[in-house]
Amino acid sequence: MVLGGLAALLLLPAAAFAGALITVVAIYAIAATGRGRGMATVLLVGIALNALLGAVVSALVANALDEQSLRGIVFWLQGDLDARTWQHVSLVLLPVPVGIAATLVFARDLNVMLLGDDAARTSGVNVARARHVLLVLASLLTGVAVAVSGVIGFVGLVAPHVIRLVAGPDHRLLLPAAALLGAIFLVSADTAARLLLAPVTLQAGVITAFVGAPVFLLLVLWSRRSTP
Repeated sequence: MVLGGLAALLLLPAAAFAGALITVVAIYAIAATGRGRGMATVLLVGIALNALLGAVVSALVANALDEQSLRGIVFWLQGDLDARTWQHVSLVLLPVPVGIAATLVFARDLNVMLLGDDAARTSGVNVARARHVLLVLASLLTGVAVAVSGVIGFVGLVAPHVIRLVAGPDHRLLLPAAALLGAIFLVSADTAARLLLAPVTLQAGVITAFVGAPVFLLLVLWSRRSTP
């Protein structure tokens, strides 16, 4: 986006995928080599990398070519579906369905891995391979989606947890249902952003944050309450 022109459209999906993959691999590698491999370690590493990459983004924004490019970058960082065309749809038309289908191949492995790595290995699951492939697929899906829509938060956090509470942890149902609910949530947020304060138009990312943050907090509190 800083380069502008045709390069922005062609390089943005590739850059988003590469950035997502590199970040995930870095977090996974640092957490795996540390003394503690718990969720707290992963979160702390993620927070540190978020601050580092936030500084990189700020440096890129400060060196935008012109005011129009700067406006586009800020708009993209806030996340919205405005001005998205069929050209943008074509960018995700192949990677998203293929990525979702590929994750479904690992649905059984994910169900077994819920019992723990040792139980999964004794059941014939190659845990390391499954985890690495799924990290790549998650990076691909996230990178492609963000490249088109911008940074829209809480969709990927809320949808899977809601489906898990309603339908249970079976990934054969959870994965496609979470993708469908996430799409419905995003389109509904975009519609609400356009109509709630008309003629003032909000951005979809603002609506998802207003709705998603309280819902996510409730889910966290609910999970803690249900944990013995």
